Amino acid sequence: MEVERGTLRLMVRSPEVFSDDWNQVVADDFTHPTYRALFDGVVSAGRTFDDWPQPVSAVVDDPTLLQVIAALANEPLLRPASPSYAAEYVARLRLLSVVRRIGDLKSRLQRTNPVEEQASYNRMFAKLLELEKERHELALIAAGPAD
Repeated sequence: MEVERGTLRLMVRSPEVFSDDWNQVVADDFTHPTYRALFDGVVSAGRTFDDWPQPVSAVVDDPTLLQVIAALANEPLLRPASPSYAAEYVARLRLLSVVRRIGDLKSRLQRTNPVEEQASYNRMFAKLLELEKERHELALIAAGPAD
């Protein structure tokens, strides 16, 4: 949950360090319903950063979300906000999503007969290879620069 919270903390405190598509973060990257709802609020608020995070607060109507926004806006960042810091946090968040998808896919593969359901098995296996490649790439970004 810390990765989810940390990503949102950075979004609430320094949205300008993210790309226009929030570095490809999607709602499904968040497993906690409150964090998912807050991310939806961030996206709904648009990309106008005047008086941020007020636009986010304006689009959410849940008192719990308002409290979370206030808390995140006041929590310190571990280091100064920058695009590379955002990329590392997002990579960690997306890495967790990819690992969950890999686990689900491996589970389905184990229940699929490769002889009787060859086409389906091959598609899933190809997807597994793609996810493993993505996992590797995200792990490298999440690790940060090799200083």
